[in-house]
Amino acid sequence: MGYARDAVKMDLLSVQQRNSEPISFRYIYTVLSHRRAFLVGALSVTVTLAILYLVLAPVRYTAMVTMVLDTRRSTLAENRITAEPQVDDGFVESQIQILKSDNVAAIVVKKFKLADDPEFAAPPTLLETFIAWLTGDTAPPSEESLRRKAVAAVVKDELIVRVGRTYVAQISFTSSSRKKSIALANALADAYVEDQLQARSEITKRAGAWLRESIAALRDEATEAFNKVQNFKSKNNLIVGADGKISTELELEQLTGSLTQARADTARAQSRLSEIDVALSNRVSGRLSETAVTDALNSPVIVKLRQQYLEDKKQAVILSGRHGPNHEAVTHLQSQMEGLARGIREEMERIAETYRNELAVARSREKSIEKRLLEIFQSNSGNRQLQVRLRELESVANTYRSTYESFLEKYTQIIQQQTFPSFEARVITPASFAMKTSPKTGLALLLAVLAGAGLGVAGAFVREQTDRSLYTSDQIMREFGADCLAVLPNVALERKSRLSDFMSWWSERLRMVRRNQTVSAEADSKQTLPMLLFDKRQPCSAVSEAFRSLKTYIDLNKKPPNKNTIAFVSARPKEGRSTVAISAAASIAESGRTVLLVDLDLRKPSLTQFLGFQGRTGVVEVLTGEASLAEVVIEEERFGFDFVCGPEGVHPARVIELLLSDWMVSFLQAANEEYEYVLIDLPSVLDAMDVRACGHLFDAFAVVVEWGKTSQDDLSSAFRFAPLVRERLLGIVLNKVDPAELQRVETSPNASTTRI
Repeated sequence: MGYARDAVKMDLLSVQQRNSEPISFRYIYTVLSHRRAFLVGALSVTVTLAILYLVLAPVRYTAMVTMVLDTRRSTLAENRITAEPQVDDGFVESQIQILKSDNVAAIVVKKFKLADDPEFAAPPTLLETFIAWLTGDTAPPSEESLRRKAVAAVVKDELIVRVGRTYVAQISFTSSSRKKSIALANALADAYVEDQLQARSEITKRAGAWLRESIAALRDEATEAFNKVQNFKSKNNLIVGADGKISTELELEQLTGSLTQARADTARAQSRLSEIDVALSNRVSGRLSETAVTDALNSPVIVKLRQQYLEDKKQAVILSGRHGPNHEAVTHLQSQMEGLARGIREEMERIAETYRNELAVARSREKSIEKRLLEIFQSNSGNRQLQVRLRELESVANTYRSTYESFLEKYTQIIQQQTFPSFEARVITPASFAMKTSPKTGLALLLAVLAGAGLGVAGAFVREQTDRSLYTSDQIMREFGADCLAVLPNVALERKSRLSDFMSWWSERLRMVRRNQTVSAEADSKQTLPMLLFDKRQPCSAVSEAFRSLKTYIDLNKKPPNKNTIAFVSARPKEGRSTVAISAAASIAESGRTVLLVDLDLRKPSLTQFLGFQGRTGVVEVLTGEASLAEVVIEEERFGFDFVCGPEGVHPARVIELLLSDWMVSFLQAANEEYEYVLIDLPSVLDAMDVRACGHLFDAFAVVVEWGKTSQDDLSSAFRFAPLVRERLLGIVLNKVDPAELQRVETSPNASTTRI
């Protein structure tokens, strides 16, 4: 298929149409593929910066210590160690903050003399030096300032993390030295224990000093209170027992007990006397009754007499039954029994008299006790108020004494704590290895790649959205309503893509650099000279097809009679205008047509330089009337067309004058009569007034734009600057197209809706 016609398939949307189209993965791939320079450039920059960071950044090592904090709290007020039933989050967080404090760091700084270590007490920075110079403080830093700086550096390099909701904390320390990080991590844990021991020692010292003062004051107050009690007793003649009771109370208690006992004794004596009186009054047939009191029955005399009485009575019964009641033996026994009964009665009367005496004594004792109690009650009413006051004084004295003894006991325990301080925090996993933590190679490279990819993608899409360059024939049709005359590849790009050409070019450049040579202005100008795109040896190539398409457009625009003057222009220089003009002339000449190519760029005749006709009579001589068309035409046998070369050294002020001369009109008329095709190479529209001045002399304009470089704004400005170019526009030629990029877009399934 034809190259130019196939290029039409690159259907790229304008800005308005792109915004209305949904974004697909193919669109994203197409944008990133076309703008891969942004992605590669961003990745190169970020990865290079990451490598520089990895090379220049100082290596840092981190060591970690695991320790359990104090799980018990010593409460001075309670004077005991209380185990917390649950994890005390507030206490643990407080200990974490103590670990992070400057006091702990200061212990480490002092132990390892970090104030002299450049890593922790670095010299002042340029900013600090400048500030010191502004403030007039130019004195060298003091030891205290170096110590504070070292403490701040230690606090910054440490990291303390609590493990879950436990009493375990992890202490990490980062340093530029592996050994130093291990040593300082362990030192931080030891410093924490030392700081807590010192803190507890200070607390116990302050508590001991306060208790000493309090004990001395309490001792004096207790002594004074005890003296008041003793003085009060002496003054009021109060005798207090061991149990704290006064003598009258004790006597009253004793008399109360004695009175109770006396009354009990009186009642008991009265009861015994009554019983024995009843026993004495009970007489049956002149004999002693069988009833008797206990004391009487227990009397040995009565017991003996009663036993004898009972034996005689038994014998009398036996004899009476045997011999009769009137027997002499029976009578004798009865007389003996009566004597025994009288003896028993007499003995009982004696006992009764004893009972009467005991009752009298008991009653007398009871009355004396009652009398004494009455006297005590009458004398004790005045001592009750003295007793209440004594109780108050004794209570105050006892309070002072108990407080004094309690403080003395606490003071003794605090002295023991000072001698044997206790602290349960301990290291459970010491630091024995330090791992490299900075710089992190993998993370740095990953972040660099991600950042580069993000910046590259963002740059690609920003460039895509802001790019107003011309790419396709459909884009030209939409934006300007013009036909695309041809799509021409970038031959220079194809040549540079070959490795051999590139290596030879690079070797030449190196050789010139070694010789301290620079590229001359002439060499630079030759680099911008046009080149021939058309190759008659390849008639079926895409380039040949493109120029045949260009010729077809020219033929369709041809106006009789013989008005076929086509001017090749561009919006900006270096877009390949002269290249297209000479290649079009060669292509038309190959078809057997007569073609005249005129280098009408009076300021910079690049076609003349390319063909090597410098210094020959040319268009200036015709425009000044010094020569005719036939005299200046040069037959270019290599390419088959005739050529009119441009001038050299024309003053810019004369250019417009020459282009607007009558000879210019005559020159074009003669050329149209002589040749079937007259192709004019004009300068760029926006860089000179040439096209605007002589645009009315040409039948049509072929505008050359550089693919992917010429913007819509430049082309629109060119049309506004030279409106005749827009009115007589034959079409637009897309030049310097990247074939590989074009092929990729052609094979894309979304090629008709994707912008590259």
